[in-house]
Amino acid sequence: MARLAHTDGAAAQTWPSRDLQSTRRGQQVIRLISAVSLGATIYGLLLWVYVAICGIVVPYTLSLPLTHLIPFLREDTSGDLGFAISSVGFIVYHFITHSPRFRGAGQGGDPKDER
Repeated sequence: MARLAHTDGAAAQTWPSRDLQSTRRGQQVIRLISAVSLGATIYGLLLWVYVAICGIVVPYTLSLPLTHLIPFLREDTSGDLGFAISSVGFIVYHFITHSPRFRGAGQGGDPKDER
């Protein structure tokens, strides 16, 4: 989008600077990280809840492999991984959406609007 620059009292149209383009690119990256971290939070938590329910209902299956495709990954280990992924994903998502440095970028707004 073009912006107006004032020169000698006359308005002249200039193209966005390189900094503005990198800011837009940076906002896209922040939005991507925000979406991925939220997805990791939700799916990691669902995995942890699944393993917790399996531990309550059928506790003898916790030492069995989660799937035959990855035989070394047991159910209890996958629950631990799901909890860790969920925790890290939530911390990253919370940092991006609540940090003044990234404010607005994770939600699609312009961080310059809040100054």
